[in-house]
Amino acid sequence: MRYGQKLHLIILEYDEVYCQKIEEMELADPCEVKKQEKNRSILKGRGRIEAAQPFRPIKSVSIDEMEFEINVTENRPLSFKDGESVLFLSELLRNGWNPEDIDYQSIDMLLLTSIEFAGDFAVIPEFDDNVKLHFNMNKDNVSYLVEQTVTLTVNGEYPEKLWFKNKEDSEEHWAQINRVYLLDIWADMEKNLSDPKLLDHMNKEQINEARRNIEKSLIEVCPKGMYYPVIEYESEDDISLEFHTREFLDSKPVHHENGSIGFIIRPDKPTGILGKKLKSAIIQEPVLGNTDIIEAELFQYHRTVTLEDINLPAVNTPKEISKDYMKVNVKEVAEKLDMLFDGYLYFLDKRTGEIFEIEEGYLGIAEEIDEYDNFDGYRDWEKNIIQSAIKFFQEEMYYISLPSKIHEYQIMEDFIDSLTNTSHIDRLERAITGKGAFRRFKDTINYLGIEKKWYDFKRKALEKIVIEWCNDNDLEY
Repeated sequence: MRYGQKLHLIILEYDEVYCQKIEEMELADPCEVKKQEKNRSILKGRGRIEAAQPFRPIKSVSIDEMEFEINVTENRPLSFKDGESVLFLSELLRNGWNPEDIDYQSIDMLLLTSIEFAGDFAVIPEFDDNVKLHFNMNKDNVSYLVEQTVTLTVNGEYPEKLWFKNKEDSEEHWAQINRVYLLDIWADMEKNLSDPKLLDHMNKEQINEARRNIEKSLIEVCPKGMYYPVIEYESEDDISLEFHTREFLDSKPVHHENGSIGFIIRPDKPTGILGKKLKSAIIQEPVLGNTDIIEAELFQYHRTVTLEDINLPAVNTPKEISKDYMKVNVKEVAEKLDMLFDGYLYFLDKRTGEIFEIEEGYLGIAEEIDEYDNFDGYRDWEKNIIQSAIKFFQEEMYYISLPSKIHEYQIMEDFIDSLTNTSHIDRLERAITGKGAFRRFKDTINYLGIEKKWYDFKRKALEKIVIEWCNDNDLEY
């Protein structure tokens, strides 16, 4: 469909499981008095029913041979009480749409995904009747409930890793807390709003207006003199943590007239004490400046997952190419190449397509260990790693090392050569000269607002490396 100069791809969905849950809820005892919920139950989503939204995290769409980048994706339920929904369906029918696949369904049970393509379109492109659509999916986050009590000491020491499991399975995960400190969010806001670089995007009047609006919301959630606890930690690459104070979780929600306000805090250092990426979690429940101990919970963790691309009509292409080996997921391997750490080794299991990573030191231990060794002197989590390494050596013929030499500097140079804006080229060429080139390069692309262009270029370069690696090693992909 075309709205003015904007082209939209419209998808109507029907989720049968969602509809069944709605019906069950409507048949429940209507006289049951619902108790006021605590923050814990609200965050856990008790009683919340949501429909599946498979088309939410879309990166691009290919319609036959034409590829379209995405501006924005909107997902919403339709409603017969909403005149716009009824008018929309009427227009589809008036223009010849045959809803044979929808059958007879209530409008309220239909879900709409509207995908706006980038660019302007004077007309709708011509497509064949039997058009095939390919949805290139972005990463998405999946949340897992933990609810594990944690006592946090402000500016304390954390020599041991924090181990935790989600409530759905027994898989164990870890986090290494580096430090816990109290953040003066008012001082941080003033520092950001006083940054001279902000004048490149806003005038003084707009900055003052933004300050007034932020202060109006901030005064309700974190009065002056109060502080937000911040936890800096390392963890598995694709995991981020969410903490709350126990007092907050067991309290009733408080309504704020000026709405809620969210914060993203980034660590000052890129890596932590274990050499992995340093991450931050802010507890948005203010405490006094002299607070030393915080009784909290690791409430849940969020895992970044790589979604399978979607084909419509569905194309069932078998992954397995032989009795033993699977096709290589080029996108997944390229993403791993973008997150390699020194001291670690990375291998592809050709049977499953999964990536196995391990610290080099533990492979050395496993190689020399006696078969009767009972692992005395090692912690439980170290024993698990060593046992994984032993299994790796037993099945080494099924593994192949990932490409290890990624010349990011060359990729940066190639990216600069691909640009046409001479001002951008000059700035970036100066940025990559001398010591600290990588940091200056990233700061410069952020300043120029071309981060997406860089990350898309880098992704394609890494995918090209993976394809060459597959061809060199006779791997299907």
